[in-house]
Amino acid sequence: MIKIYILDEVWEYSNHVNEIVPLFSKLNDLTNKADLVIQQIIIDDTEITGDFMDYLSENIDSIDEIHIQVIDKREMLDEMLVTSSQYLTRALPEMTLFINQLYQGLNDLVWNKFSVFIEGLQYVIYTLDSISQSVNRYTTFPNSALFLQELNLVLQQLMEASINKDNALMADILNYELKPHLEKLQGLFTHTIDSEVKRNDLQ
Repeated sequence: MIKIYILDEVWEYSNHVNEIVPLFSKLNDLTNKADLVIQQIIIDDTEITGDFMDYLSENIDSIDEIHIQVIDKREMLDEMLVTSSQYLTRALPEMTLFINQLYQGLNDLVWNKFSVFIEGLQYVIYTLDSISQSVNRYTTFPNSALFLQELNLVLQQLMEASINKDNALMADILNYELKPHLEKLQGLFTHTIDSEVKRNDLQ
């Protein structure tokens, strides 16, 4: 028998592959109705980072306990918003230094910094996308979808310049197009956090 712990409930299912679909159906009903997302799954002291259904299918015979931690979607968005704001607070001053280095030419150090910057920016884009798709949007940030569209257009130009290894064009796009967008975005993030995010819940 498998015991599943979620919120204040305990579900019981037999160790049979036929139980997987009903289990997922009940789990989806709960998360959809309560507007929750799964944050962590631990099966017999092992955290599951891959596909949950695949793991169940392969190990259903030997599983004893499943602990599922969920989080409110709005709380998740709050956390993402704060994390993205913190990233921009660190990244914007470094961006100015990086742009100056880029104007001087491309080398391995500058290229690595560019790659790290783009990786960090992906989380900001993911945050914007999550906000724009959320039903429970922030009233102080109603134009997130439009902002995301504009940001993606600038990034597309930047990536084309990087493919051509045109360091001067890359620096111009970063300096005159992307940086102003990110500075404006940081202002919107800060305003939204101050107005609509319960900071104490995130500490």
